[in-house]
Amino acid sequence: MIPLRDDTERERAPVLAGLLALVAGLAALVALVTGAGGWTALLLGLDAGALWVFGAGVEGAVGRGWLLVGALFGGLGAAAIALVAGADETAAVLGAAAATGAAFETVATHLLRLPGARILGLALVPLFAGLRELPAAAWAAIWAVLAVVLIALGALGG
Repeated sequence: MIPLRDDTERERAPVLAGLLALVAGLAALVALVTGAGGWTALLLGLDAGALWVFGAGVEGAVGRGWLLVGALFGGLGAAAIALVAGADETAAVLGAAAATGAAFETVATHLLRLPGARILGLALVPLFAGLRELPAAAWAAIWAVLAVVLIALGALGG
């Protein structure tokens, strides 16, 4: 399944969530083109999706300012932890660590502020093809497992 959006109501368009997702997506493309590593690019792409899907709901629930603060401090903290843990000091790896921290903050805020939210996704499995809704907690668990697997496969080097 490919997550598309959450079911929360918004008064305005999720501009900051879209911008954060775009930056992470462009970083994934740059990591892929420059040869920084496929796992790193996949992690950045995964984070871009999480920032878009969960960020839109968070931006509507807590506002752009709080989304920006959470993403900024989550990103800085994760990059610092990656450095201390011995990750490669390349821009792509630190960017992936920062994007993962920002996505983590966004997903956690979404789960705390919008506990009953559901995520609309596109199922590609033939018998279940079409639009389906899953609880946001299920998508958060899927994102977390995929992020851990990509990091274990070497997305953060070191």
